[in-house]
Amino acid sequence: MTIPCLEREEQISLSLSHDLPPETQKELNQHLSQCRACSDYLHEIREDDRLMAGFTDTLTATVERIERKALESLGQGRSARPATILSVPRLVLRNRFSRLALAASIAAIGLISLFVRGSKDVYAQVFKALEKALTVHVTVKSNHDGQWQTESEVWYARGRGVVEQTMRNGETRKRLDNGVNQWVYTSGSRSVMKTKSTDPSGMGVVAKILNLREFEKRFSEYCTGTKTVDGMACKVYSKPNPENTSRIELWIDNDMLVRGWEKSQRNAGGEWQVSESAAVEYNQPVEETRFSPDFGPGVAVIDAAAIEGDKFWEKRFDLQNALYTKEVFGLVFAVHQLKRCEGGLVFLISSIRPTTETIRELGPIDSSRGAGSRGYGDFQLDSSWERLPDGTERSYQPWTLAELNHNGLEVHWDILIPKGSWPEKVNECILSAYIHTRSKLQEKLEKAESEWWRRFRPLTILPLPETTTSLSDVIASVYAEALQLEPVVREILLSRAAKPDPRKEGSWSVPLVKPSQIPPDQYESECLQQLKHW
Repeated sequence: MTIPCLEREEQISLSLSHDLPPETQKELNQHLSQCRACSDYLHEIREDDRLMAGFTDTLTATVERIERKALESLGQGRSARPATILSVPRLVLRNRFSRLALAASIAAIGLISLFVRGSKDVYAQVFKALEKALTVHVTVKSNHDGQWQTESEVWYARGRGVVEQTMRNGETRKRLDNGVNQWVYTSGSRSVMKTKSTDPSGMGVVAKILNLREFEKRFSEYCTGTKTVDGMACKVYSKPNPENTSRIELWIDNDMLVRGWEKSQRNAGGEWQVSESAAVEYNQPVEETRFSPDFGPGVAVIDAAAIEGDKFWEKRFDLQNALYTKEVFGLVFAVHQLKRCEGGLVFLISSIRPTTETIRELGPIDSSRGAGSRGYGDFQLDSSWERLPDGTERSYQPWTLAELNHNGLEVHWDILIPKGSWPEKVNECILSAYIHTRSKLQEKLEKAESEWWRRFRPLTILPLPETTTSLSDVIASVYAEALQLEPVVREILLSRAAKPDPRKEGSWSVPLVKPSQIPPDQYESECLQQLKHW
């Protein structure tokens, strides 16, 4: 290329980036049609751009080509020309050192790319091999003070589903997913929840118990040796944590099937000690009954779709159908049901929730966030104590049978036990209560120096129905309703019989339990026992 042609290099670079004025572009096109050297130069840098854009596929050819160009240019004098950096190819072709540096960079990047791609390929092959399996059975055991115990098991059968079973603290939790629905059951429960499938292929559960997600992210490129597992030669993939205090080993056979894994921690002497291990079997028969949603006699199946679709609890505790409502402090207190029981007992269902304005201002309560999301207020029924004209006293002893918390809604199922001088038949219920604001609503009222809680005595007086409802029937209905609500609300707990509190002499505590964790006859027995105590 002649000296006048060198002056065209900048124009050629600008032409490739479409930054050349139309008149100059027309003149350059005319020159290119007449000058073989410049035309070849244009072709070369176009080719270099193409090669560098796809350098991972043509790494060797690109490095050799750039090096050849660098060596050939030493005698042509182009490197002596003042540098005008306008494109990557032009920059690397300007002098030998920049070309060699970029060649080395491309080589390094290419090797890294191939390295990473190789590790991804290993994971892809493992997952593909797993998907071809007809059945998979994984058993995980943990080491507790030298004693190995089965902690969890997974059974998978293509076309039938997956069963995941975990054992902790004497409790067994089973999850069955047939690709359409899933059932979750805890040992000792009186109900099982049926929902839509969360793992239609079943591979999600299997991949999780085999630690494949961690394998893909952390150590699929770290093959540290070989090991024989159940007579099969396997490659060992392993990487310790950054502190070098724990590690996981994954064993993969020649068919790219995971044959097991081990988790280890360093002991006081600095040696690796196995804390968990897993064994895997493939294509072995699995009993058909294992995939049947049968959880034993007396276990009720609750269809969450039916309850959630109808928003059961919202209808059940709707304000429009309430017997009584009172708005106070940005909250709404309501009484939904009132019944007369034998012995002067009164049963009622009451609730509290934020008003629409409070939710609009402070935001809704999301129970899925767990702790700190109970609501903007709560309440506790009071004794309604009063002194009568004749000097005698009377009051109620409230006893909460059950309590629900869900998305800012708090519901109580209470029994009011008469104390003192009451007539044989009472036609009215004197209702008293403490009402408290909580969380952001309390902060708002305190900041405004406004009242944020109060003892309402009385809150209201409500007429009692003429008919008497059996206490046993009331307790049974509370249990049945709580059992139905348990799977679809954040929290619902039943009160058991009070017991002496070992932490404080002379005091009693009331144990709380989920409905599914106590049989209905035992719950009724403990409720009646507690009422006699009062």
